[in-house]
Amino acid sequence: MKSYSSKTLVSALCAIASALPIQSYANDFWHSYLESRSVQSDLRDPSSKIADDQIVANYSYAGYQFSNQPIPQLDSLGYRTFDVTEYGADIKLGRSDKQAVRDAITAAQAYIDAGGSGAIIYFPNGIYDLNTEADIEHLDMSDTVAGRKSRAGASIRLSRGNMVLRGESKQSILYMEKHLDLVYPSKMWTSPYLFEIGYDYDNRDPRVKGVSQKIVSPSGEKFITDVTSTHLRHSTRTLRVSDSSLLKVGQWVQLSRFDPREETIAKALSPYKLDGNWGLIKKGLRSQEYHQITAIEGDQVTFAAPVHHDIQGDGYWGLKKATLIENIGIENLTIQGNWQEEFKHHLSGVHDGGWSALRISRVANAWLKNVDIVDVNQGVTVVNGTAMTIKDIKFSGNPGHLSLDINASTHVLARNIDDQAQHWHAAGFSHKATGNVISGSIHSSERFHNLHANMPYSNLIENSKGGWNYGFMGGSQGAQPNHLKHLVFWNVTNTAQNESIDKWAFMRHDSKYGRVIMPYVVGLNGAGFNGFESQQRYDSSLADVPQAHVQSTTTVDSLFDAQLMQRRCAKQVLGNNLIGAWSIIDSVCDLSGNGLNGQVFGGYQNSFNGIDQRVELGDIDRFSTIELEFKYHTWSTSKAGFVLSKGNYGTKNPYYIQINKHGVISARVNGQGVNAGNYADGRWHKLVMHLSGNLLSLHIDGQFIGSKDIVLPEENDIPLSIGSPQKNTYPFNGEVKNVRIYR
Repeated sequence: MKSYSSKTLVSALCAIASALPIQSYANDFWHSYLESRSVQSDLRDPSSKIADDQIVANYSYAGYQFSNQPIPQLDSLGYRTFDVTEYGADIKLGRSDKQAVRDAITAAQAYIDAGGSGAIIYFPNGIYDLNTEADIEHLDMSDTVAGRKSRAGASIRLSRGNMVLRGESKQSILYMEKHLDLVYPSKMWTSPYLFEIGYDYDNRDPRVKGVSQKIVSPSGEKFITDVTSTHLRHSTRTLRVSDSSLLKVGQWVQLSRFDPREETIAKALSPYKLDGNWGLIKKGLRSQEYHQITAIEGDQVTFAAPVHHDIQGDGYWGLKKATLIENIGIENLTIQGNWQEEFKHHLSGVHDGGWSALRISRVANAWLKNVDIVDVNQGVTVVNGTAMTIKDIKFSGNPGHLSLDINASTHVLARNIDDQAQHWHAAGFSHKATGNVISGSIHSSERFHNLHANMPYSNLIENSKGGWNYGFMGGSQGAQPNHLKHLVFWNVTNTAQNESIDKWAFMRHDSKYGRVIMPYVVGLNGAGFNGFESQQRYDSSLADVPQAHVQSTTTVDSLFDAQLMQRRCAKQVLGNNLIGAWSIIDSVCDLSGNGLNGQVFGGYQNSFNGIDQRVELGDIDRFSTIELEFKYHTWSTSKAGFVLSKGNYGTKNPYYIQINKHGVISARVNGQGVNAGNYADGRWHKLVMHLSGNLLSLHIDGQFIGSKDIVLPEENDIPLSIGSPQKNTYPFNGEVKNVRIYR
């Protein structure tokens, strides 16, 4: 047998998580994270002796479905398509298509309300005029209730779950010729967005139910129930509550507190002191996280994701209702404004947000992907959202105010955010945002990330390339600090050339802005400054130590990916004579702990496409038993598909499990084997292939199918593959999970 080594990211991260001698990395944040985990878990061990400030947060639950599932393919959802051209959109410049789009959305929402599975609002290639002179000339511009309602109503709203806005391609251009005016003329942050997507209190999704909030905290907050247990951050998914009777599995809740006690505020700001000008936090510390309930046992409530904050069972923490719509997608299109002026920060409502593209509010399990946003001054804002993935978004055209703001949200993952427009504030966080990730962003060398104050906490920026410059975080003096504890910068690159900055300050002594409480900077590349200012530089009574937790380099490229793999690989499968165990659906880690981590090819994501996707598990030539679960509903009528194989062809293949041209599954060795029948019913079935000497036997779903005398094959150097042979000669169309191989 030839040794076969996987060199993929997946294998490397699993190896990091399970094989390295972590004691030798006591001062490394990644290995401190590993060493602080409970046994076979991604949760923090409450008994760990590692100091709290040496443990970075667990960000691995950010993303659609908490990164437990890929973004769905639309053809798998069974949604009905509503083509906007069938509702009057004519793709002719100068004539408004806004009402046609609204009519398509209205029809789609009525279909869903009547029991329809879901809807795709489809835009064929073309230019759609969605805010013309004709659309705004009738708006009431008075500073009255009627005027404010009129201006807010200029947006296009989508307020039902199970809906997707989809273009044929990025040549589907949703064009905004005219700007929108402030809802409140004296409040510069009240610009409407072209698209407002999410739960709408004026047009409520009937499937989202309310719940009574009669418990009152010592600070006056209203809860469904209060939390009575105490926990360290990231050490639990389960909380004890005083009354679980109004809670149910699948329900979304907001874990929340408002705590005005001086000692609570002081702990949040430590080692710094409260500045009397920080008006919001001076009134009290506000914190929130969105969670989905997965289990309830008596007064014990378990969430899908760990709790990010330290929790005290003293009545200030509780569960609030979360009115969220689910399963929202926006993909494959361009949103284009007509913003052409030179941007002046806070000059007017038009400059700050007159051309605002997309606001996603009160949404869970959502995605935004493959979208270009051109010539706007506010791009994308996510408010009170959770479990969302934003990926492959490009901002271009005239510079404006803001690219991406993750605001008051939890578990949002933003990947590959390219701000070519050089917006004033690059992608970032604000307003109690917690547990979110920005990975792989690019912004101008003359800007910096949006950290817009009002108590964001525990977020991650990694693999970012762009400038580190003062004056671009945002946030008023009264809303400071810009970010509370546990902000992590991981493997980021500073592209600015700031000769005037000797040491970077996270707590500026020379400005009333720019306050970040003890972030982590791990692997800062290309820095144009000489380290970080000391706490003493900001406050002479403090220690002469940096204003950040600093580690100069790391071998872990992506903290998010590493933590996600650690989570998926943490729980091991035990068994006598087990060679390897792989979930295949959730991950391709070897859950046996034997290090045979899988290698993914062809972009495999939980289902094999019958073309070129496979997972290689290593060079395994001898076994007694192979167990796996399979599911398929179609098959090739021209050639077989190999569910599992140790070679590229049929009769010369040492051993394989195939679906033949008639849909019949069989287990075979050197071409000889046992046929089981056609199982193309789209359901999961368990297969056991057993070798005892020269006797091959096959069981499916616990039933004995048959046996066959065979000749044991010679060993080869071809890896054992799931889904297709190494040369893609016989690809399988279907799903496989829970593979186990025994000696």
